[in-house]
Amino acid sequence: MKNILLVDGGTSFGGSLIVVARLANHLDHAKYRPVVVTSTSLDAVQHHFDKGVKVYYIGRYLSYVHRCKLLNKIQRYPWIFRKLAIYAYAVLEVLSNADYSLKLKRILKNENIDIIHANNNTEPAIIARKMKLPCVWHFHGFVNRENEWHRNLISRCDRFVSISRAVSKSAIEEGFADDVKLTTLYNPIGDVVVHTEKEKVILKRKLGLKEGIPIIGMFGRLVEWKGHLQFLDGLKLLAKTHPDVQAIIVGDDSEYGDYSRKLHRHAEQIGVSDKVTYCGYVKNTSLYYQICSVIAHCSIEPEPFGLVITEAMQNRVPVVASTVGAGPEIVTQGINGFLVNPYEADKLAKYLGVAINDNAVRELFISNAFEYVSKTMDPAHYASEIQGVYDYM
Repeated sequence: MKNILLVDGGTSFGGSLIVVARLANHLDHAKYRPVVVTSTSLDAVQHHFDKGVKVYYIGRYLSYVHRCKLLNKIQRYPWIFRKLAIYAYAVLEVLSNADYSLKLKRILKNENIDIIHANNNTEPAIIARKMKLPCVWHFHGFVNRENEWHRNLISRCDRFVSISRAVSKSAIEEGFADDVKLTTLYNPIGDVVVHTEKEKVILKRKLGLKEGIPIIGMFGRLVEWKGHLQFLDGLKLLAKTHPDVQAIIVGDDSEYGDYSRKLHRHAEQIGVSDKVTYCGYVKNTSLYYQICSVIAHCSIEPEPFGLVITEAMQNRVPVVASTVGAGPEIVTQGINGFLVNPYEADKLAKYLGVAINDNAVRELFISNAFEYVSKTMDPAHYASEIQGVYDYM
């Protein structure tokens, strides 16, 4: 048996951690024993893991969140300044997280780890090199070509996994991964509970939503690139033809902070604040999906994968997805969903309206989408493919 350390660097609950949980739960535990390290509160994540999976929490002082904020702030500066700033931050991140690295090493030794599986954070890759342990780097997002230090570190990992063809192309073209050692695997779906009508009615009452009205759901972290502002613009136009429509926004802004204020302010300015219910972070997302008439996915920056898209499909809810990023790899226009540029508010409103009103379209999308994700994103098959990667090491 090999002991696998799955290290996720996310500081708040997100898609990469969900994937870690589904992988850990479905590995062949007779051959591989998963041990998970997270920087997200155990209260928020523990319920996603089977009882047999050991999960550790290690906090971080600096993370990719701070790195992204830095990159956004220095975009307008000359190239040489940006390069120096990125190098300086890389050094600072390593130094500030020295305690994190020490705790990680302790877990490695205590759990007798054979393989490290790194999810978007550099410390596991650094430690793997120092301790001469094989390391899998899992690309959950697009790479930054300016970060040479990051590229030099990642490119030396033994194997690579990517969550979409779009991300794989980026990693290869920017020199972060060797295409021979790279495996592209779409994120797996999870287990979905089919909720009763009574449960749905209770939730709607709790949220102050009336029976019989169309409900549009938008799920995911509250960060600007997820396109919530563009969604609200589309909602404004949709309300002209569907005056009773309501929207729920599920997710919080704990990762980057203070974005919810911007959403509230924008909703008030365009006159839709009475049509939006903010649900915050919820654990039982399936129930929230299942009260929706349609799901809107509106990312305005390239979406590495789009877990919301596949979760909507699995919960048998039609989805209107962004054309930006990997969405077109999952959604076939007019077959299992709609694709739209989120900046085109009129088209977004149009497609949402069709998904609400046209029963034939709804049934087509629901049937085709559910069949698609069930066949291509089965978690047991996903775990088997990852085990194939481990077998090379």
